[in-house]
Amino acid sequence: MELVVSFKGMNADKDVKNKVYEKMNLLKSYLDDDAKIKITLWEYDKKKVSDAFVRSGKNEYFAKTHSFDFMESIETLKDKLKTQILKSKNSISKGPRH
Repeated sequence: MELVVSFKGMNADKDVKNKVYEKMNLLKSYLDDDAKIKITLWEYDKKKVSDAFVRSGKNEYFAKTHSFDFMESIETLKDKLKTQILKSKNSISKGPRH
């Protein structure tokens, strides 16, 4: 899994970046080995914004969150991605509806 973390319009924060790596690594077991995750973090109107783009095999996922705290925003981002990935995997395993 390839993970890229970038900060838009602000200095990189080592603690925040480490939290992103910690939380996104929890998704590893749900993704293909060649999965790519791009996380972008920035501040807007006193809120901490996190967005993610994930490509795993033929599937793509996107999530965006905001909070007054980056740690909370990152946790919510991870939860949103996990929900999308699991829904996608469940619909694939059920096959087409007739």
